[in-house]
Amino acid sequence: MLGTEPAVFGDAPSSRSVTGLLRNSLRAVRLLRRYRPAVVLSTGAAIAVPFFWLGRLFGAEAIYVESVTRIGSASTTLRLVRPVASRVYVQWPELAEQLSSARYEGTILGAG
Repeated sequence: MLGTEPAVFGDAPSSRSVTGLLRNSLRAVRLLRRYRPAVVLSTGAAIAVPFFWLGRLFGAEAIYVESVTRIGSASTTLRLVRPVASRVYVQWPELAEQLSSARYEGTILGAG
């Protein structure tokens, strides 16, 4: 929770689960309709997929920050959201070299 902001939790696991994907897609539609965010931001996990695709349909900018654990290759989540992502950040220069549209600005951990 961020201060007084509400927290909403998704159904897990949604990776490789059609049921989880459908539940989280319905949750995404309800939340996007209710809050109308200008930006959808994620640092990963499969729950990001419906929020990114539906968020773009709702007019939100979609910013993806690849996991710090991904050094040599993109995650499945990144591959699924990349077509609709406004911006993609990676946390290792090695990965930025592999992904032409990704930006490396350092890590969210402050190292590197």
